[in-house]
Amino acid sequence: NKSNLTRAQISQILKELKDGEDPMISDVESVWEEAKKAGGDNLTKEQLVEAIAMWYSEYEEKEKAKGEKKKPIAGTKDVTSAADKGVREWILSHFTSVASSTRSLPSSKDSKLSPLSQDFSSSWCRRKTPRSQEEMFGLPAPAVWTLEQEVEIAKSMKGIATWSWDPFDLHEKTGGHALQALGLHVFQQWELLAEYNIDTDTMKRWLSFVEKQYADVPYHNSLHATDVLQTVNFMLQSAKLSQFVNRFQLLAILIAAIVHDLGHDGYNNNYHKHAITERAMAHNDQSIQENFHLHKLFSSMDAYPSINIFENFELETFWEMRRMIIDLILHTDMSRHFLLMKEIKEKLETRQEGSAAYRESSELLMRAVLHICDISNPAKPRELALRWTERCMAEFFRQGDKEKELQLPVSPQCDRETTFIPASQIGFIEYVVMPSFQAIAVALPEVHSVCIKELKQNL
Repeated sequence: NKSNLTRAQISQILKELKDGEDPMISDVESVWEEAKKAGGDNLTKEQLVEAIAMWYSEYEEKEKAKGEKKKPIAGTKDVTSAADKGVREWILSHFTSVASSTRSLPSSKDSKLSPLSQDFSSSWCRRKTPRSQEEMFGLPAPAVWTLEQEVEIAKSMKGIATWSWDPFDLHEKTGGHALQALGLHVFQQWELLAEYNIDTDTMKRWLSFVEKQYADVPYHNSLHATDVLQTVNFMLQSAKLSQFVNRFQLLAILIAAIVHDLGHDGYNNNYHKHAITERAMAHNDQSIQENFHLHKLFSSMDAYPSINIFENFELETFWEMRRMIIDLILHTDMSRHFLLMKEIKEKLETRQEGSAAYRESSELLMRAVLHICDISNPAKPRELALRWTERCMAEFFRQGDKEKELQLPVSPQCDRETTFIPASQIGFIEYVVMPSFQAIAVALPEVHSVCIKELKQNL
């Protein structure tokens, strides 16, 4: 489990990552010092991978600045066994791209709008008349349940603040409409509809539309959105995240949880980039799926005003809500993982209530929580974790089959003929999931006593 790694070994690893080019002595020392912060001289593979990933992200950024071609990532025989190699390659391919900074939209206190922009934006927020016959006849009707179903659904809702809550049970009780049922319940539980003047019928229509827009794929479907929403609710309610955020932020993270994978087609960003799909071209290879989800969210409310849950928002309020949702969903991009975790480790302890640092830390914690809830399946009770693993790997293999069909490089962990599922899951837990939960447990102690405990049992 541990290796006494020398600077010479690290130098060889970096040389492979730089495609045979000798690394600078300062680079070797930087990785060495970064890794030692976590593990001293005895480094675990997880600590080494994270340190190298951070170095490689900075290396990529420098290469971009110089206008040079990115260096390909090679294997690391010194550190990983053959069983671990695929896991390491998958982690590096998903988690080491340099995240572009998100530009904030104007805040309410410094926005000065022309009459024209006021008219345009107000019409976007408050337009009531359907723009087409399709809206009047094409939107899915909200789900309706019998009295017996309502009773069973109410029983299921009693457990939504627990870590062991079963979304598959609600999916069955609602006839496949778990996202609609849980979404409305959560907003009503937190009393957000009345507070922000969101019409209940509009919310029902919006939830129905959103649920329908999730594709029928093995993993990234409406049931996954239901699971992430409930997990975020656990963090807010049981892990006390609500003590760190204001009511407006609470509304934003719940909406983001519901739509964070809206319209996902079951293929990851690497696939879209390599296949040069329409989505990749539309978003210039930058957070392809995440930008697509956001575009679908806001463009759908523009096309169908009757599902616009922001119709009663003042313009400045809508701007701020849109900024926060964009920020949250863009940070679910897996390539931002290590940078996000490094940032939260460094800044979370500086939080001071009532100051600018508090606001910055609260939004940082929200980003981390939504991202972690998105990858939390391995930390759920074993029976649930295994069901999610089966669905996730089915989607991975579906992508691998498509890549073979198109004669593209098969993405790591997506080849059904070579991927060893237990090893891939153990690697994902050790390198990604466990360190992530440990990072937010500093602020949310319940995460350590409940989530991390379950995660260790699953290992």
